[in-house]
Amino acid sequence: MNKKTKLISWSIISPGVNRTNFILVAVFTMKKIKILAVFLLLITGIPARGFADVSKTPLPSWVEPINIATLLPKKDDEGNNSTSFLLVDEQINHATADSQHYYHYAQKIRNENGLKSASQIAIDFDPEYQTLQLHVITILRGTKIINKLTSAKVSVFQREADLENSVFDGRKTATIILEDIHIGDVVEYSYSRAGSNPAFGRKLFKAVDVQWTVPVKKVFYKIITAKNTPLYFKPYLTDKAFSKTSVGNQWHYRYQADDVPAIYRDEEIPRWYNPYPWIQISQFDQWQDVVGWALPLFKIA
Repeated sequence: MNKKTKLISWSIISPGVNRTNFILVAVFTMKKIKILAVFLLLITGIPARGFADVSKTPLPSWVEPINIATLLPKKDDEGNNSTSFLLVDEQINHATADSQHYYHYAQKIRNENGLKSASQIAIDFDPEYQTLQLHVITILRGTKIINKLTSAKVSVFQREADLENSVFDGRKTATIILEDIHIGDVVEYSYSRAGSNPAFGRKLFKAVDVQWTVPVKKVFYKIITAKNTPLYFKPYLTDKAFSKTSVGNQWHYRYQADDVPAIYRDEEIPRWYNPYPWIQISQFDQWQDVVGWALPLFKIA
């Protein structure tokens, strides 16, 4: 099962629903939708939509900003990792008409391997229902801040990973190659994707990881929803939870963790077991809600 399908199968279900049972539903549903879309395109002769614009815009006003200057390591104590991961920051505004998803990351380059991996930024998006906005690309070199966003050259590619299975998802990858970066630099970038898959009917569901194979200085998640759109959470292998705050006619959910240690997978652990903590988030409270969402997708015209 590919990573994209795995994410759908893990996150669309409501807390308490068996994950394995729903994998079959998610895979069957998504493949049917994709294959049907391609079939309709072929018989109608409608040309495929072109590449979506990738714009450079300021930080959205609803985003809670995080200053990475407070996260810089005081000493080089990150073991043998090629980069020191300083920030994983993801925020969602589901109270807007286009459901905006904001991503913000920072890492310090520690060796040649880190230099190679940090010099390329790749962002997936689907131009059928999403737009992509770049907000920040900076290099922090000592006390010097170098703005890379203005001069960044963005290349957009279409790579159909499931082409051999006759599944076309239309996703694009925006790629930015960073030039003139050095070992010791801190690479920071942020971007937003606006829009959600219309097949999901504005339902919000996702899974967030909260611990990895490498240490992370700060992890921050925030989700904004309307008061009539509550969310349900189910943690796995963690006792830490999202907080919930009432702000006007919205709910603001937050998760924050500092100095998150790495988890090193024991070679004796079975491959099927996931030892990394994560939290399931969903608007679906019960199986009947999932059925209510899915049934219209299978109506016969």
